[in-house]
Amino acid sequence: MVSVTLIHPWNFHDEGVRYVAEELKHVWRNPPMGLVVLATELRDAGHEVAICDLERDLVINGGNVKAALKGLSDCLEKMQPDFVGITMLSVRYLEARRIIRLCDELRATAEHRFEIVVGNIHATAEPDMTLRDNPAIDVACLGEADKPLIDLVNGQPVEGLAGVAFRDHRKIVVKAPWCAPNLDELPFPDWNLIDVAFYSAPNYAAHGRMTRAARSLDIVASRGCPYQCRFCAYNKMKYRWNSPEYVVRHIEYMLNNFNIDSIYFVDSSIGNNRKQLQAICEIIIERDLNERFFWSANMRSNQVDEELLMLMWQAGCRKLLYGFESGSQRILDAMAKGCTVEQNEEAARLQSKFGFPYHASMILGFPGETVDDLEMTLAWLERVRPPIVGVNTYVPLPGSEDYYTLKTTGKINVENPRVWRTIGEVNARDSPIFSSVERGTFWRYFDKMQRLAKELSDEARDSQRWKEV
Repeated sequence: MVSVTLIHPWNFHDEGVRYVAEELKHVWRNPPMGLVVLATELRDAGHEVAICDLERDLVINGGNVKAALKGLSDCLEKMQPDFVGITMLSVRYLEARRIIRLCDELRATAEHRFEIVVGNIHATAEPDMTLRDNPAIDVACLGEADKPLIDLVNGQPVEGLAGVAFRDHRKIVVKAPWCAPNLDELPFPDWNLIDVAFYSAPNYAAHGRMTRAARSLDIVASRGCPYQCRFCAYNKMKYRWNSPEYVVRHIEYMLNNFNIDSIYFVDSSIGNNRKQLQAICEIIIERDLNERFFWSANMRSNQVDEELLMLMWQAGCRKLLYGFESGSQRILDAMAKGCTVEQNEEAARLQSKFGFPYHASMILGFPGETVDDLEMTLAWLERVRPPIVGVNTYVPLPGSEDYYTLKTTGKINVENPRVWRTIGEVNARDSPIFSSVERGTFWRYFDKMQRLAKELSDEARDSQRWKEV
């Protein structure tokens, strides 16, 4: 048996913040599903595993980073791990780097030495840079870590593993990212490996609730994405999906074992496989599971019609999030969205017809966007009037086609570690503006649309058109 400790870096926005319980009800936190799945797989393979969740620990400690890191040190001393795994999202790269350095310091004086392994999208997008900038890293898992990490922990030589990057003397060896061929073979994540009550505590933000807080956890019914949006990295992994029966059994497992009444599908779009979605809904209805929980999901406008929306509502879906992105067809085409302005408006019309709540996500600042494009987006929002609008600055997600283009042309300086703060997160005022709009003008349009979003939210709250759950 091998001992493994997996670490979830904290959110820097929580540093120094002392939340009260009421505030936490309005903060949406996605639990570290990837780490929980890996921990479940490692445990099922016969290994000892623990997750050190520094996001949760920082919040519980009132924003005290030193206290959270002291908890990490105590965890490592107790576990005496053979391997430490750290998940790396670009927006939390600085936190991950600090954790790596602390782990390296601890193992230098420990009687029991451990290997440091990293993974997730940042390591996959920038394997060479990740290893160069962090000499303490022994191995980086690229793509999906299910098999590479298990094989490594089971003692297989790193040179023979798929989906890894490592050092061979002074040379960095980078293998092709690995992806799971059969998702139905993966275990359901055991949420008891983290503080499940922290993430599933009553919350209004996750499902856009107004009067009834949701006790919610996340689920995924697929990996990858068949679409090719230029700013997104979902599509860098082959699109695969679970069988409908597997998904429904997963839902039953969650409802039977955790105190929840809501589920959020984190797939890039739940409608990417219409046959799968229809079958999931039909089985949920057949087994009366729609009486036990409500759910939300991401959706594309070119995937919906009246028949499907009515089936989803009957199966317990109570909110959809659409990436409408822009009111300008020129910008949608430049993004390679694969949707039209007319399709977006038709999806919004259908949602309004049924009083089916939905969230319209808009992106401002795409390369080449002009004031005319911003005017079209503003006019689209004023005409369509979605009940919930998310106004977001453009972010070229690391690993996306846009990211590599902007990096190659020198518009993103990845040699500066602090760049990950600005291209890994939306709506940061110090972020670069990649559009053709002057910075001051851009932020005036952004603020104007934020004010409109608030107006539309208030309008929806006071309206009788939208069904509340």
